[in-house]
This record gives sequence, C-alpha cells and structure tokens, in this order.
Amino acid sequence: MAVAAIDPALIRALRKALGLGRAAVYDRIQKTVNRYQLDRRAAAILLASQHQVNTARFSTAEDRAAVREVLHGIGGARAAHAETQPAPAPAPRVARTPGRSASRKHDSSVWVVHGRNLKAANELRKLLRAFGLNP
Repeated sequence: MAVAAIDPALIRALRKALGLGRAAVYDRIQKTVNRYQLDRRAAAILLASQHQVNTARFSTAEDRAAVREVLHGIGGARAAHAETQPAPAPAPRVARTPGRSASRKHDSSVWVVHGRNLKAANELRKLLRAFGLNP
C-alpha cells in the first residue's frame, strides 16, 4: 500500500497556521494519524481544519468523508478511539509581523477620531475612561 501524498501547499499552510517548522508539522500529522487511525493525507486535512485552514482545495470527497467520520463519531473503531483520547492543546501562536514581539503587551489605549464637536469628543473620552480604556 502506497503512502498517501500530502500536498506541499497544505504543509506550508499548516506551518503558517501552527507557527512550526516542517519536521514539527509532520510530527503533528503523525500524532493525528496515530490518534484517529487515518491515513497521512486525511490526518493532515483534519489537523488543518482544526486550526482554521481552508482545506477545500487540498481534499477529495473521500478525505472529507474520513474527516467527517472522525468529527461526528461515525465509523466504529475510529470514533471509539477518538472519544477515548483527550483533545490536543492548541498550539501557541507566534507573531507574524517582522519586528513585533510575540510577548507584546496589549494595553487599553484607544484612538478617538472626531470632528469639530469637541464637547462630544470629550464626552466620548469620559465614557471610554469609565469603561477602563485610555483614550
């Protein structure tokens, strides 16, 4: 039996979504294979769908059916095996914008864009401060 080929574009999409290197993505795919007893291609598609990657162009009807079986508990041993395993923890996200740190602290500062009515702008600033924001 031949090993199911995984589309390189899907691997790139998974690397971007997970913030991991190529080897780590293949390791996650293998863990999904072991957990759900899917072939590698269907496991990669399942992993991608769990991380909000659009899989429409990477999957066939058969792949989608296999993923639906796992997600909806159809299919005997696959579903029973899937229910006994705990859900995987979400992967940590990394900053994608160069120069920005992933540990950047989000403060409560907001911009107030206003026109000529300064009284309304000042009232809005008071309201924002009441909500705990820093205009």
